[in-house]
Amino acid sequence: MAVKRHASRCKDRNEKTAARIVFSQETGDENEEAGRHGTSRQRTFEMTFNRLILALLTALSLSSLVPPAHAQSGASPRFLGTWTVVAGNSGGKCQITLMSRQRAGHLAARAVSCRGPLARVSGWAHWRNGFTLLDREGRQIASLSPARGIMTGRLPDGSLVIMRPGAGRRTDATQAPAAGRNAHRP
Repeated sequence: MAVKRHASRCKDRNEKTAARIVFSQETGDENEEAGRHGTSRQRTFEMTFNRLILALLTALSLSSLVPPAHAQSGASPRFLGTWTVVAGNSGGKCQITLMSRQRAGHLAARAVSCRGPLARVSGWAHWRNGFTLLDREGRQIASLSPARGIMTGRLPDGSLVIMRPGAGRRTDATQAPAAGRNAHRP
């Protein structure tokens, strides 16, 4: 009895499947449906791939358009000019000149008679109340802050850097501008 029921169910399923195939062939729906699914999958893949490529290209183009964080449009006149390095592995009379012109995405600087990391100085950028000395690739060499008429900071190895204003520079020019409403009161 159970075998007859099973055979009857299989026969019914086969007839229904055969009827679907015949109907689909007559209307052409089966071929269209199969083609639609294949095309749909292909379109989905292409769209995903295209979106990925578009996102990557957008990210690359935006990263090349955005200037580095250290690039400045204008140099603070209180830091421009020649500075004499009195400490910081300079190995002699090391002078660093900070300039207002741009070079390689940052403000230009020149190191003369310097040794160690300071010999690689080729640029600078504003940093907090002071400035950061940069190499050709824009990597930080030292960040200096004003303190009592001089600039002090540290090299990557932790050694102290002290820079004094060069000839013709005022020592009060290195002081950070006073903040607040009463800053100019005597």
